[in-house]
Amino acid sequence: MQLINRLGLVLALGCLGSFTVETSLAQDLQESLPPPPSAPQDFIRAAEFGLRGAYVALQAFKVEQNTYTSDFYLLGWLPHGVPAAGSTLKHKIGFLNASNFDIENVSEDPARKDTDALLAFYQSIGDEPGFGYDSGIANLNFENKAHEVCRRLNLNCTATSDNFLLLAIGNVDDDSKLDIRSINDSSGTVVVISDDLVP
Repeated sequence: MQLINRLGLVLALGCLGSFTVETSLAQDLQESLPPPPSAPQDFIRAAEFGLRGAYVALQAFKVEQNTYTSDFYLLGWLPHGVPAAGSTLKHKIGFLNASNFDIENVSEDPARKDTDALLAFYQSIGDEPGFGYDSGIANLNFENKAHEVCRRLNLNCTATSDNFLLLAIGNVDDDSKLDIRSINDSSGTVVVISDDLVP
C-alpha cells in the first residue's frame, strides 16, 4: 500500500510540474520484496513463487508471440528473490527439453531452458544474475533428474506452441530426498510431485 501511495504521489507531482521526490522508487520496490528464504518451508515457497512467476511470463509471451518458449532470458524471468543480492536457491527450475521454434524478429535461444543454463549465460556475458545455488543442490544435474522424473510420469516437460510443463527440483533440508514440483499452462497451479518435508 505504501508503494502504491508513493507511486500516486510521483504521478500527481509530475502532473503539477517539476518537483523532486525524495523517495527512491527502486528502493521502495526492493523493500517490497519478501526477505530471502532461510527455513526449509521458505525455500519451498520461493520455488513455488518462481514457478508461478514463470507461468505469468510464459502466458504474456504466448499473447505476444502466439507460442511459448523455453528461453528464460527472453522471457525476462529470474528465480524468486532475485534481484536481492546473493540469493541462494535450493531448487533448480526449468524445462527438460528446449522448445524448437523460429520466432520471427525474436532472438531466441531455447537452450536457456533452466536456471543452470541461465546462470551460465549471464556469466558468459560478464553480467551478475544475482543468484547462486546452496551447496546441497549445486551439483545436482537438473537435466538428468528431470529426464528421470518426466519419463517415469510420462510428462512432456517442455514448451510447445500450445502448452508447457515446467519443473522445480530441489533439496530444502539437505537429506537424500528431493523436492519436486511442477506447473503447466492449463491452470497455473503448482503440483507437488515429491515433498521433501514429508517422510
